Amino acid sequence: MVDQINEDWALFPLLHDDGSVGVMYFEPVCIIAFVESQTMGWVSTEAGELPRLTKTDKALAVAFIEVFLRRFDEALKGGPTAYWICGYRSEDAVAIRHMIVLQRDDAEYCGFDMQSEVVEAERLINMRIFLPIKEKVALQNSKNKLGKTGAALLESEHTIRRFAMAANVEMDAIMCKVMLSLSELNRLQPGHLVHWPQDAAKQAHLVDCSGLSAQSVRLG
Repeated sequence: MVDQINEDWALFPLLHDDGSVGVMYFEPVCIIAFVESQTMGWVSTEAGELPRLTKTDKALAVAFIEVFLRRFDEALKGGPTAYWICGYRSEDAVAIRHMIVLQRDDAEYCGFDMQSEVVEAERLINMRIFLPIKEKVALQNSKNKLGKTGAALLESEHTIRRFAMAANVEMDAIMCKVMLSLSELNRLQPGHLVHWPQDAAKQAHLVDCSGLSAQSVRLG
């Protein structure tokens, strides 16, 4: 599994509540498609020369992974392999494959190769998932040891955690705040310039819908 991970691709660890670690990774052209879609609203038909992927580029893929894993679980619910394939959540991308190696266990892994076509762009993109194969007997034995009450509590905790991790949290990015007098505001017309402070980039922060929570960020 490790030998098949290309470090030029974007690597995302997948974690399970039981401690299992998988990995999902995308070729660079796939990440560029995410970036173009979320910044320009469309994907170019030609990939061109691919730039080196940044942390910001990779971060734009997290929303896709969350939706993908949720639909992945829904599609396989009740299936014969659902007990070891479903229930994973994504972590932030890691820079090198050795970070994946440090997190993985000694289980055997099953790989899934996926080739998708970007709508209206006529571009093929490749994704891969590696998940550890689990023994159903071991899982059943652990549930038997817990008893009915313990198993129910464990299942409830996993369900709550899964829904919490899948919840959408809307945040607004505020570049900076500029103070203007009412008379200046009344004179604003299309084409007028509002001057920002020289350190505006250092003032950027995230706030939630209430406007109370603030977290400083670095623009990329």
